[in-house]
Amino acid sequence: MKTTVTGTIVSIGETKEITQKFKKREIVIKTDAEPDKPWMSNVYGMELTQDRCDMADPFAPGERVTVEANVKGREWLNKEGQPKYFVSLDIWKISKGDGQESGPDGIVENFQEEAIRDITPDQGDDLPF
Repeated sequence: MKTTVTGTIVSIGETKEITQKFKKREIVIKTDAEPDKPWMSNVYGMELTQDRCDMADPFAPGERVTVEANVKGREWLNKEGQPKYFVSLDIWKISKGDGQESGPDGIVENFQEEAIRDITPDQGDDLPF
């Protein structure tokens, strides 16, 4: 499953080598609260793994970003043999700002606003219903 989170970077951790074949780096992102609901902001601990750990290098705490990540859930057994569960947010893309920058081909990824500006009130609705 995929998710997108837009917010402000709280912290960027160092890359940690968990095993010889696995490394990860944590980024903490805080989303904006609604003005009348300050309790509605969320703080997400997300991670970059393997060769994606370097993706965080151009960013700094306090910067506004949009992050796209895979939501992964796993089960493991603790020492007592009881099942435990956890969810990780594995980042695969980070964009500055609200994610409205140009993509690799110069195409605007979020073009809804531009499309709305192109519609003028005097254009009739040609839908048959």
